[in-house]
Amino acid sequence: FLLPFGAVGRRGAVAGMPKSASPMFLARMQAGPISQTDLAKKLKVTQSLISRIEKGTTAPRLDLARRIAAILHSTVDELFPATIDRPRRVAS
Repeated sequence: FLLPFGAVGRRGAVAGMPKSASPMFLARMQAGPISQTDLAKKLKVTQSLISRIEKGTTAPRLDLARRIAAILHSTVDELFPATIDRPRRVAS
């Protein structure tokens, strides 16, 4: 089923979350004082997951996106802007 843009599915995925690398997230990671490995440790996730999020092959769940934004002193909207031109199916 399709969720309205910005709605959060049962598993925490955000409808409309793009599956392409976020320029702001990439910029923060490349310019910031934190590495993928350090960010992964702080979030208690794998470095591989952070790499996939950075490449845009995986969109973070809303709770993880919020934690990433807090660590990078940013907002979810700024780091992971959703696109409304292409609704996404969210697994239930």
